[in-house]
This record gives sequence, C-alpha cells and structure tokens, in this order.
Amino acid sequence: MVDMPAAVSRYATYLRARTGHGAEICVSGETAMVTASRGGAELRIAFASGKPDWLLTGIELTRSGQVASFAQGQLDAAIAALLNPAVPAERQPG
Repeated sequence: MVDMPAAVSRYATYLRARTGHGAEICVSGETAMVTASRGGAELRIAFASGKPDWLLTGIELTRSGQVASFAQGQLDAAIAALLNPAVPAERQPG
C-alpha cells in the first residue's frame, strides 16, 4: 500500500470542496495525479515527489478532445473552466 502524500491529499480535498464532486488520486512511485470529471470534461493535477514535500508540476483540462494547460497559480481558473462550459478551457495570462 502506498502512503498518501499530504500535499496531494490537500489538493484533492480542495478540488472536492470546490467542485462538489469526488476527486480520484493515483500515486505511482515518484508521481501522483488528482483527477476530477464533470460533464465530459476532465481536470488533472500532476505532482512529482520533492523534498520535503510533493510539488505540483502541471494542471490540464480536457474538454471535447482539446487539452488546455494552466500555470501553477491558475488552479481556480482551471476549476472554473471545468465547472462552467461557457468559460474558455484555455490557459489564462499570468
């Protein structure tokens, strides 16, 4: 059984709270992924093992076959795009 990295667990809890939906966590060796889906869209938050804690390495939203990447500080924009199809699923400046 793999120990759940605290940072990954915190992001999953935040994602669940913001979306009102469950978030799946997958840990494999030195990487982890938190995934939430809604209405055919999927938000993925990637992590890599770091010292002393795990580091967020990427945020991607897939909708209608298109993938949009978001910068580390744009998690709220990515969640908004997941929850509201009217919000463009594209990386915001910043």
